[in-house]
Order: sequence, then C-alpha cells, then structure tokens
Amino acid sequence: SFSRPRIGHSHLRPQWLVNDTFTYFSGYFTGEVLWETGKACSKPADCTTYKSTRCEDGLCVKAFEKPDTGESRQCSGADGMTDAVRNKFLNMNNEYRSLVALGKAADKLGGFAPRAARMPKMKYECALEAIAMKHAKKCVYQHSADSTRPGIGENIFRVSIPNFDKTRAAQMASELWFGELKKFGVGQENKFTAKIRNRPKMPIGHYTQMVWDTTRTLGCAVVGCPQAGMTFAVCNYKPAGNYRDRLIYEKGNACSKCPHGSRCEQGLCVY
Repeated sequence: SFSRPRIGHSHLRPQWLVNDTFTYFSGYFTGEVLWETGKACSKPADCTTYKSTRCEDGLCVKAFEKPDTGESRQCSGADGMTDAVRNKFLNMNNEYRSLVALGKAADKLGGFAPRAARMPKMKYECALEAIAMKHAKKCVYQHSADSTRPGIGENIFRVSIPNFDKTRAAQMASELWFGELKKFGVGQENKFTAKIRNRPKMPIGHYTQMVWDTTRTLGCAVVGCPQAGMTFAVCNYKPAGNYRDRLIYEKGNACSKCPHGSRCEQGLCVY
C-alpha cells in the first residue's frame, strides 16, 4: 500500500505568548485505522463529520460538492487560490466551531468538549491570505517569522505529493488540525495550559487555534511545491489564539453570551 505523510504545526511566539510548535506524521493509508468502531448511524444527526450528511443503510453519506471551477472572485491576486479552496477552509473551520459550541465534539480525555457561550462565526480575510501566500510560496516547511505577522496565529500543513488537489489539501489540513481533540484531548478545564501543550507526541495547538473564541478571521494559501516534493498549506488566524493558561473559549450554553446585535446560527455568534 501507499503512505502519504502529513505534518501540521501551530505557532505564534511574541514575548507574551507560548512558543507552541508541534510536528507529527500520520500515514494516510499504511498504519492508519480503517474505520472507527461504534454503532452505525440511524439518523442524520449521528453523522457529524461533514455538514448536510445523511444516513443511508448505516452509512454517513456526504452531500454532493460541486467541482472546483477555478473561479476566484473573493480576493484579488489569487496566485492559484480559488473560491472553492477558500470556502473549504472557512466552512470546515466554522462547522468544527459549531460542533464545539453545541457540545458535540468528542474529547479524548472524556465525553465532549464543553459548550461555548460566545463562539463567533469566522469570516475570510484576503489580507491574511496574502500573508499566508507570501510564506507558502517559499516552499520551505517552517513557520514564517513572527515579525511578518504580529498578533496573527499560524497553522501549517504539508502532504508529500507535489501539486496535490488544493481543495482536498484544505480538507485534509482542517481534519488533521481539528482531529487533535479526539485523538489527544483537552479536558473539561478547557485551558491552554503548559501541561497539555507539552505532552510528548500529543499536539493540540492546531485545534485550540481553530476554536479560540477571540479569533474571528482567517486567510489561507495552498501551494504546490514540486522542487520540495510537497503541497504546502498555510492558514493565518486573527487575532491569534494559544495564550498560555487562558480559556480556549468561554464555556456556557451556545450563544448564551453572544454580543448585543449579533444573531445565533448553529451555535455560533454571527456579527
């Protein structure tokens, strides 16, 4: 069989933040669990991995996705990015935030992640994409210098296939980052502590950045790097998360503390 190594990082390092850097490989076929054991689905609500999934004969069937047409209207100076890739990153990030906010995200350390009282629905920011693109085009798998993105968080990912499908790369990166909750866990305290940050071979910083409730925008880039033998993805988050010893998000019933003037949508505060 065939193995596709994947790696992810989450990192931001001003003086008042934690140096949060993780690396790990996960074979996409070889050595991976074929499926998670458990009861088969009986209703759509049992299928939580993807939005608008139906249950059919015990199987979760993902909704049809239109192919990427190459259209790029959301941001200027696309550099190979398309609206489909942008929306894949944004929609998956918000779907995962919704799972957390509604108390439906399984935590390795027991039960489910606490509900979130004021989890904002994220928006896409082209300025963050431009920063991510500038770094991704270097095709060097490492974080950008802190000085190039003050107050901005960064997750990076690579798949060891040059010119890999960018929409698929966006999906794989998002799944890998969020999957840290189910694979390694945070616990009910819901704090970004040194204890959970420093666990050997148990990274959590990608997940925590994705659901940090003061982060409101993201922008991403995916670049094929034949000379480096990889496809490289970078997502920037603003404002940055992963502050040591702070709550990842405020706990409480979904939308119970949304700011005045916002509305609630699938457990997320929409401004």
